[in-house]
Amino acid sequence: MQHIINKQVIELSLAKQQDAFGMQHSISRHYYSDLLPLLEKVFNQYSTEDEVLVLDKLEIKLGNIPQKDIGKDKWDDSVLSLIELKIEESLVSFLENNTAVRKPLLMNDCRQWMFYMQHGYLGWNTLCINEQWHNNVLAVLATDFAGITLLRNQVASHPGMAYRIALQHEDIFLSNLAAVLTTMNQQKLADAINEMVLLLRQLAELASLQLLASNTLKKLLWQQAITIASTTAGTLSTQKIITILLQPYVPQLSLASIQWQKKILEPVTAIQPILGQIFQSIASNKKDHQAFTDEDMVNKNLGNKNEASPNRAGDAIHNKPIESTTSLSQQDDEKATENLSDLIASNQAAAEGNVDKKGTGDTALDINIAGNGPTKNDKEDAIIGGSTISDNDQIINETDLQKNNGSDKNGKALPDKTSANNNGQTIINDKEPLVDEGLKIPENLLSTDTLFNGKIINSQPTSNDIPNDGIFIVNAGIVLAHSFIGFLFKRLGLVEANNFKDADAQIKAIFLLHYLSTGNTTAAEHELVLCKLLCAYPINTPIPSEQIFLQAEFEEANNMLVALLQQWNKLQNTSIEGLRESFLQRKGKIFTKGERVIVQVEQSSLDILLDYLPWNLSIIKLPWMKEIVHVEWR
Repeated sequence: MQHIINKQVIELSLAKQQDAFGMQHSISRHYYSDLLPLLEKVFNQYSTEDEVLVLDKLEIKLGNIPQKDIGKDKWDDSVLSLIELKIEESLVSFLENNTAVRKPLLMNDCRQWMFYMQHGYLGWNTLCINEQWHNNVLAVLATDFAGITLLRNQVASHPGMAYRIALQHEDIFLSNLAAVLTTMNQQKLADAINEMVLLLRQLAELASLQLLASNTLKKLLWQQAITIASTTAGTLSTQKIITILLQPYVPQLSLASIQWQKKILEPVTAIQPILGQIFQSIASNKKDHQAFTDEDMVNKNLGNKNEASPNRAGDAIHNKPIESTTSLSQQDDEKATENLSDLIASNQAAAEGNVDKKGTGDTALDINIAGNGPTKNDKEDAIIGGSTISDNDQIINETDLQKNNGSDKNGKALPDKTSANNNGQTIINDKEPLVDEGLKIPENLLSTDTLFNGKIINSQPTSNDIPNDGIFIVNAGIVLAHSFIGFLFKRLGLVEANNFKDADAQIKAIFLLHYLSTGNTTAAEHELVLCKLLCAYPINTPIPSEQIFLQAEFEEANNMLVALLQQWNKLQNTSIEGLRESFLQRKGKIFTKGERVIVQVEQSSLDILLDYLPWNLSIIKLPWMKEIVHVEWR
């Protein structure tokens, strides 16, 4: 079994004439050769594989031990027996007084995962994370009410936590987590989110908007989905989650002509029923608005003489010119939407077939689409956001209503078919909203600025505050290359005027340091803590799990490592991989001592070669760093 000690302190009281330095080294040697095996033996007797026993502090007093016994190469059984007895007495006292905490192993893994998702680094008692660790997390959340409640509260109070969850996990884990949070099967949620990425790319093209990269877009959609699932009480189906995600884009969808609607619907199946409902409501709004404005126009043309003759005015509404125009528009609409309706019906049938086979439990919607599309007689077309909309193809959406203050160009009130209720939900028709009225959507979560125009909403507090017990890190040896880092970043154009050009350049710099240490371009966030620190990136701020580099950037990084080896005479014949394995991939710890930030690197027998290093290793102050980092290595 594995046992973890955060910190150990050994206090010795010696007479002045005794060799304190020699005694210190002797105790250190015996700690690893004698004490640790003894501690493991005793701890194994008081714990099992399926639980975790947590002790805040274990303190034993051994009394007086002759110096000659301590200085022996191998401690006598009498000394070891005394230590074992004292440890057992302390453990029994903890257990009898209920000051020791026993946790099931799975629950402990779940709490460690929550800590990681909240802070971006592992707690001191987390040895490693793997697939089984993640499976344990899902198993606990599915059965432990306290655990799922804690997760909901943390996501609500730390918005950046949902973003980190999305960034650090694959689709299968995120789908299972959403299923646990909503108590419904979410097997199709990943497909639906992938289709939303395609949809938003088409909307960006339609409205000539800038859009984030596809993977970033996907992770932001997952962030929103996890937040919705975490902060919404009751059950939520995949369709409801996607409906909420689609709400901010109803104005953009209302700009789409029939041809664009067909183009949008063709590549999707999972979100097609929801889009069909939206397009149907939009089409209904267009019909109502067209009929309303036609009546208003007829009344205006008749003038005051018709005001005293309502029957004549009523007849005039149905005169031949209006009737002919309306009839032609309807015929063209039916022809324009015939293929679109067939497409939805066929894909809907296929989707229902998949549901039956897989048994996901989602119910397909029965959608009939009708609306006013472009007419053949339109001589001039207006270009709106890259799509062709005819003069007669009038549109009502939230933006139009706000601009017109709910009135048409003549000041007459328009039928308010598209609006928002008190909960901020988009209502496309006056019969029912797209989502339940009782559903509370997290404030500012669904702003289109999140995805369009390259803006990312992240209200997670950011700081480089390091916890009192420090942060255990991997690849601590990258501090060895600090003298070369600034030059490398400048050559790659990542920094200007002693600062990073932008956030993207800063993130690329972080992953570049990770590549220098490991040769990898992907990393879990906990592996990037030191790289964040060296690039002045807040430790608590979420970061992607991968970075794409150009071949030229790889070459520059490798050339930098070659230059490092050439200047270090003792390692001139060492390969890049040899440098990484021997020095750069050392474990370590970041902690503070007073106002100083210290990076402590795990020692090795090879460290004697550091004496021949031709540059200073004890202090790091890169141009963009606000604080000096002190290094303890050898």
